[in-house]
Amino acid sequence: MSDVLLHADFLLVTDKKPVKIAVPVRLIGTAPGVQKGGKLVTRVRKLRVKGNVENIPDFIDVDVSGLELGKSVRVGQISVKNVEVLEQASNPVASIEIPRALRGTVSAK
Repeated sequence: MSDVLLHADFLLVTDKKPVKIAVPVRLIGTAPGVQKGGKLVTRVRKLRVKGNVENIPDFIDVDVSGLELGKSVRVGQISVKNVEVLEQASNPVASIEIPRALRGTVSAK
């Protein structure tokens, strides 16, 4: 028999005490910047949130349908009902990078 190390952590959660947990980010929508040749880049894969267990979502949906070339969606633009997002509001979650071939022709506003 080979040596196998198993490890499990258990956490007791109650309805009355809020928990802090990292929730996966899911990008939804089609960004106009991608259709113009840009590349959609995910900057953050999970967001830390705090809230009661019953209010914690399985995913945090981030709409990228308004992103043009050179633009980003920041944490402060995302709203999640009944939970507090613990990340800094200025952190980018997703952005559209301008490819090198387009950099001279497109100005990011």
